[in-house]
Amino acid sequence: MTDTHPARVEDSRVLCAECGYDLSGTAIGGKCPECGSDVHESIRASTVVAGSDSSALLCLIFGCLSFVAGCTPLGFVAVWMYGRAKRAIAEGRAPADQRVMATIGVVLGWIGVALFALQALVVLFFIVLAILDP
Repeated sequence: MTDTHPARVEDSRVLCAECGYDLSGTAIGGKCPECGSDVHESIRASTVVAGSDSSALLCLIFGCLSFVAGCTPLGFVAVWMYGRAKRAIAEGRAPADQRVMATIGVVLGWIGVALFALQALVVLFFIVLAILDP
């Protein structure tokens, strides 16, 4: 007598790499009930060693620094690191839960870029005023 039921995910720590759905009890060869992504990809992503790719953490660090400092171009670095973090997550080199960390970092990075640009415009305005004032 053969078992006709497919193997199922036993570990409750396996979450969908796309949406974070708990895949325990889901067929290994199947799809996520929430978003339809492949379960085997989520299993592969969950076996990645935490910290194997630090792009998301660096994105968060540079984003926070650019937001706090506001007058440095570190926001551009945060935006660049966000692209690297997204690639690392998509390729399975980083856990999917690092997507939140990278997103926070890139939002703070863009705010830092805006503050940097605003400061540059203010400085440019005063330079133009100094040149035009006789």
